[in-house]
Amino acid sequence: MNDIQPIPPLDFSPLIIIFDKIASGVSYVYTMYLADTIDPILPIIKGVLSILSALFAAIIIFLLLKIQYLVKEDSKKYAPVDVEGSEKQKQQIAWEVIRNHVNSPNQAEWKLAIIEADSILDDLLKEIGYEGETVAEKLRAAGDGEAIGWAWEAHKMRNKIAHEGGTDITQREAKRIIELYERVFKKFGYL
Repeated sequence: MNDIQPIPPLDFSPLIIIFDKIASGVSYVYTMYLADTIDPILPIIKGVLSILSALFAAIIIFLLLKIQYLVKEDSKKYAPVDVEGSEKQKQQIAWEVIRNHVNSPNQAEWKLAIIEADSILDDLLKEIGYEGETVAEKLRAAGDGEAIGWAWEAHKMRNKIAHEGGTDITQREAKRIIELYERVFKKFGYL
C-alpha cells in the first residue's frame, strides 16, 4: 500500500575522514616547515593582535558613545513642542508689536495698534466660546462685567477708527484704549 521508502540516514563518515586528513596535513606542514619560523615570532604576533584588539575595542566604545550622544541630541531636537509655552510666546510678541505701534510718533500706527488689539479681542472671545459674527455680538453674548465694559469702550473706539474716515486720535487716547485692551486680556488670561 505504502510505496514510499524511508530515507536512509546520511553518512558523514567520509567527510569526517577527509577533514581529519586535511587537519593532519596542515599539522604536519606546520610542524615540519613552519614551526621553526613562526614559533620565535609568535609572541610578537600575539602582542600586535592584542594591541589591534584593544584599539578596535576602543573604537567600538567610542562609536557607541557617539551614537548615544547623537540619539540624545536628536531626541532634544524632535522633543514634543510645548504648544502652550510657544502660544504664550506668540501672544507676547503680538502684544509687543501693538505696544510698539502705540509708542510710535505716527498717528496711523496708533490706530493700527487699536485695530490689531481688537482683532486679538475677537479671537479671544471666540476661543472662550462666545458666539457671534462680530466682536459686538460676542460682547453682547458675554453679558455684563467690568472686563466686558472695558472691552466695549475699546471696541467702540476701534469702530470709530475703522468706519469713520478721518478720525483723529491723540497718542494719549490711543494709549488709554490699549490699556483697556490690556486689562481685558489680563482678566481673561491672554497676557
